[in-house]
Amino acid sequence: MPPQDPNITIESLVFRLKRGRILTGFQVAVETALLLRQVVSTARWSNVNQLISQIQKLGSKLVEAQPKGIIKQNLFGNIVRRVLFLIREEFNNASDEPELNPSTDDHLAKSSIEGNLERITSSPIYSSMLNLLGKPSDYEPNVSQKFTNRINVDLRPIFIQGIQDIIDELEKTHSDIAAQAMDHIHSNEIIMTYGASKTIETFLRAAAKKRKFTVILSESYPNDHESSHISIVALANAGIDTILIPDAAVFALMSRVNKVILGSHTVFANGGVLVSAGAKNLAAAAKHHSTPVIICAGIYKFSPVYPHNPDSLIALSSPDHVIPFDEDLMDSVDMINACHDYIPPSMIDLYITNLGSHPPSYLARLIREHYDPEDMIF
Repeated sequence: MPPQDPNITIESLVFRLKRGRILTGFQVAVETALLLRQVVSTARWSNVNQLISQIQKLGSKLVEAQPKGIIKQNLFGNIVRRVLFLIREEFNNASDEPELNPSTDDHLAKSSIEGNLERITSSPIYSSMLNLLGKPSDYEPNVSQKFTNRINVDLRPIFIQGIQDIIDELEKTHSDIAAQAMDHIHSNEIIMTYGASKTIETFLRAAAKKRKFTVILSESYPNDHESSHISIVALANAGIDTILIPDAAVFALMSRVNKVILGSHTVFANGGVLVSAGAKNLAAAAKHHSTPVIICAGIYKFSPVYPHNPDSLIALSSPDHVIPFDEDLMDSVDMINACHDYIPPSMIDLYITNLGSHPPSYLARLIREHYDPEDMIF
């Protein structure tokens, strides 16, 4: 069966994005990585620069296809930038060697040629002849041309394997974060969290296997309260003592809380976090009471983008979630329903990722290990 045309897959993904059929950030990340793997394996490119250019154009197309939601745009960009970083890194590693997989005969032949040339050019007779005839200033034996040409052919499977490693990492994100739960949650603690998050739910359920603690869940009204009700039932079924509270009760109960654990949509280069609307109230109350705030997020949510204008990151949702359109009050008020909040890094104490837990001071290095500065804009 011939491989599917990547253009068909791209158009299918763009169509689903415009229709809102890809809902979660995890789905966005996995779909993007799968698409990039197909592009690298089937697209025509004769050198690495052409491949990088194709991927950059694809990234721009995906970002433009998302009609709203800076969250998903960041996730598209994060995965595209990681693949570009992978391609540059593997190409540079291969360029440091004369041949990616040299055979013994080719390696010996190259060494023999270089050795003979060195002996000839260093001999007195050769030097005298050059003095008489004149040696061209740009003379340089080209003995490694075939090795350079072979790099572009040999790197394709390495690129594909590297993208597959990223996909495998994405699929294990929740379990890798949950594996660290025992290090951060202790017996008889009171944990406060906000809304429904699969990452947080998996994290708490893993800790509940050996720890006895209480979870206070702020219901995240009006956008996510129904999902919060489902999430707290799942936590209760896992044997966790749970308390569902209205958002207005957060400050009153914060003095009894040991730590606040929040999920995130995006973690920016400065350590600021984009969260569900209302979660910033928990962070502000926790800072007032000197309660530690922990962010759980996969590496794919860490973005090299700096939030110069945090207010521009906050998308708006339908005001019908707050006041129905058929209410008389709608004619006399302007209702704004924000989808997100921005928590500055000064309110955050620790980030737990699928690669380990990190303080805010480590984020700059974490960004450098996964992204290239050349790929900030594409």
